[in-house]
Amino acid sequence: MAFDLDGTITKTVWFPGQSDPEPKLDRIAKINRLYDDCYTIFIYTARREEHREITEAWLARWNVKYNALVCGKLAVTGIYVDDMAINADTYFNDGETRGNPDEVRCTCVCHKDH
Repeated sequence: MAFDLDGTITKTVWFPGQSDPEPKLDRIAKINRLYDDCYTIFIYTARREEHREITEAWLARWNVKYNALVCGKLAVTGIYVDDMAINADTYFNDGETRGNPDEVRCTCVCHKDH
């Protein structure tokens, strides 16, 4: 699963030179539960590669669990959640049924050691 960063799990969009955006803690909690349930989590951002370090620091500060951070371009995944599409708020409010991870279980390689 891929989740957009700015505006989806942050309250505002970050631009270079601005202070760190506030997190949407409820959404981070849901992403972390998905990670703990063995979903592979990609954090997608339009931020440039040169901002990777500050972005990784923000993710660590707010304890976001993920497998990979993709800067600049979208990785191909089964489900993508973004604030620019109408499904970001719907998804996190459990109103989205199509592509709901509660109904689409991961059957591929698990990232957890069992």
